[in-house]
Amino acid sequence: MRVMIFSHMHPQEDIDGTILCASLHAKNLADNGIKTVLIGGRKQSNPNAMIFEKISSGVLTEYLMDIHTPDIFSRTGLGWRILYTQLDALIHEFSPDILHFHTIMPYGLEFINSLASRRNKRVLTLHNYTPLCANDMCIHTDDGTPCDSIDASQCTRCFPDSAQDVFKNHRRLVLENLEQLDMLTTPGVFAKKLYTSAGVDAGKIRIIRNGTQISSAITNPREEDGVLQLGYIGRNSSIKGLNILLSALLLLPHEIRVEGKIHLSIFGPLDENDSPTFYNALSSEYVQQVFSLLRPLKDNVTLHGSFTNEDLPKLLQKIDCLLIPSIWWEVTPCVIQEAFACKCPVICSNIGGMAEMVTDGVDGLHFEMGNPHDLRDKILALLQDRTHLTKMRNCITPPPTVDCMVKEYIALYHELLNKHIKVA
Repeated sequence: MRVMIFSHMHPQEDIDGTILCASLHAKNLADNGIKTVLIGGRKQSNPNAMIFEKISSGVLTEYLMDIHTPDIFSRTGLGWRILYTQLDALIHEFSPDILHFHTIMPYGLEFINSLASRRNKRVLTLHNYTPLCANDMCIHTDDGTPCDSIDASQCTRCFPDSAQDVFKNHRRLVLENLEQLDMLTTPGVFAKKLYTSAGVDAGKIRIIRNGTQISSAITNPREEDGVLQLGYIGRNSSIKGLNILLSALLLLPHEIRVEGKIHLSIFGPLDENDSPTFYNALSSEYVQQVFSLLRPLKDNVTLHGSFTNEDLPKLLQKIDCLLIPSIWWEVTPCVIQEAFACKCPVICSNIGGMAEMVTDGVDGLHFEMGNPHDLRDKILALLQDRTHLTKMRNCITPPPTVDCMVKEYIALYHELLNKHIKVA
């Protein structure tokens, strides 16, 4: 079997949950003796290089991809022609049985389907809601709240200058192109429900959980020192809700902060150039808000800056509880699995993929999305009864490993190649 894995960025260029999943997927396939190609984008275009630049070869061959900013919607212009020509040549040379896309960006669904042949099968993993939402994340642009409508006619709320028919036609084309793929997968039940509500055939979507590379043997809890150590891991993006977390800390009784009974460690870059939000018009205002909230919390917050994925186990063992205050649905945040692998409870927003992964009162806590007062109350409850942390830690179920995830993908590939598709 030969497999081509596609990621929107190569892990040496950038990292997020989708990029990490695609990279681990490719490496594990190669570790299992399956000839694999990993293709990922690069941040800076190289005018002197081919669109696809080979950076490693062997059982796992890796390419950096430079798309030269083609028109993603119409698939016209020099960029698309060069991209298609070179990718078609790579596919012909490698002769893959499976083309597995962990993203539709920057290709687009029509482009992915244009690569179809009698021999290869095309799989798309739905790590986000990009195919359904012209705003990418199912977030309203006017107030930043999550969109709970999958009706394309409602898209004019975010794009009032566009006619409803534009979005209805786009949705129709999306559904037609998703139907042409051989199989869709997603790591989350909530994501599958959202896609099926939008009109995708439920039998077309297989749920395959993402796997974590962190060993579940890492279970040493932090030693009790009278301080509730909280952690935030991720970028300073408006949809990630760091401002909500900081606001909740400021709502705590003054004496708790003054006496140092609470501390927050922020792991990840806060600079707006390193962490662009999805709303460029609001990014500067949002970053300013975050830094203004940080000033009165300087004795209760430590900014650790960027980190590598290899650092995660050590980071998670420094905290009592991980906070995920996102204001968008999420799918299945990898950081929750990583926290659970380290026996670290999670407090998260009570929506979407987060609420699906964290069982309220069992292995973590839910708070009302976007409500810093409710988040403050959850933090206070842990301060008043630290035994609850121990109970939640003991209830954490180890997450799937990368090996488990890839075994499911390999089984799916065999089903597709044998044309005996059995969807659970």
